[in-house]
Amino acid sequence: MEIDILYTSVSKWKENSYIIKYQNEAWLIDPGDEFEKLDKNFNTADLNLNGIINTHGHFDHVGAVSGFKKKYGAPFFIHAKDKQILRQANLYKKLAGSSEYFDIPAIDFFIEDNSIFEIGDKSISTHYTPGHTNGSVSFEIEKCLFTGDLLFKDI
Repeated sequence: MEIDILYTSVSKWKENSYIIKYQNEAWLIDPGDEFEKLDKNFNTADLNLNGIINTHGHFDHVGAVSGFKKKYGAPFFIHAKDKQILRQANLYKKLAGSSEYFDIPAIDFFIEDNSIFEIGDKSISTHYTPGHTNGSVSFEIEKCLFTGDLLFKDI
């Protein structure tokens, strides 16, 4: 059985949110906004959502985390060096021109370099890749790399 990777672009910032599915398990990466849209598009109802892992803590990457935590009881993982950015996410969202606010999610666990997230008999590995933020990380599974905003297309 192969892993299944789906993505959905959300919000006016066109942030990419991903779900990695394998057998009946899943990991959510960067659920940025529009909880209902993500939940529907990713069809998470029949999955065991192991957790939510974020590449960094900017507002456009964390807006729907609380919704998934509440509905599925999924733990939230982020690098400790992005704790302050996460706390100020609504301020940064306001400075970017939005008047909408969201619940800042509680962090359940901190990601470290070389953290491993299991999904069935496969592993998602973590690489500490500071640059976009001090706590930026990238996730790798098989031949796929999720970099958040560390890399941008056409820039």
